[in-house]
Amino acid sequence: MKKLHLTLFIVTILTLLYSCNKEVIKADEPEPEKAIIKIPDGTYFGEFSVQYPGNISKFGNVTIVFNGAQYKCTTGINYIPRGGSGTYTNTNDTINFIFPYAYTADFDPNLILQGKYRYTLNGNNLVLYFSNGSALYKYNVEKVAATTN
Repeated sequence: MKKLHLTLFIVTILTLLYSCNKEVIKADEPEPEKAIIKIPDGTYFGEFSVQYPGNISKFGNVTIVFNGAQYKCTTGINYIPRGGSGTYTNTNDTINFIFPYAYTADFDPNLILQGKYRYTLNGNNLVLYFSNGSALYKYNVEKVAATTN
């Protein structure tokens, strides 16, 4: 009986080990890197929108200026969006806006362009979007001018 249990145990372990599909990564081969899409410097103009629960939407015109690793976002009419400025870094599909300033807590802080956004860049059209789980924040802008230093 012990022999049967031991045989079943070994067969079960071997089945589990061989059923795993493992990808072998050789230590001497670096992982291929994806090219980072640089946000071209310039002035981008378009629309900001936020969709809150209960089908409540707010819209506003927005201008975002990218210059090197710096960004500046304008405040819209009725403070939609609230603006923002600072530095940013990006990867293939994520851009992280670093807004180093303090602000009052009497409004939705996600109206400030800050934090991590997903993005798509198609020619001169840049779409930034972020969801906090209940609301969706979106900037749909187009490059209208080059940045001059």
